[in-house]
Amino acid sequence: ICMARLLGLPARYVCGYVYTGNQDDERKAHMADATHAWVQLHIPNVGWKGFDPTNGILPSTEHVRLAVGRHYRDTAPVAGTLY
Repeated sequence: ICMARLLGLPARYVCGYVYTGNQDDERKAHMADATHAWVQLHIPNVGWKGFDPTNGILPSTEHVRLAVGRHYRDTAPVAGTLY
């Protein structure tokens, strides 16, 4: 997020879960059943595009978004709301 912002690209932190459900063993090897976070960058002429560097994939419908913010403190699901 910091590098994107230094390059002038708006970036945001996304907090949520990755649904792992009934998937093959190869896929389960690099995903966990816990809270998860990924980044979204606003790319000109494209819009907001997500990136999941932890798993090395682009977020899909299996990524369940709970909150979006400037950084972790804005999106912690148990911390409350930023006014």
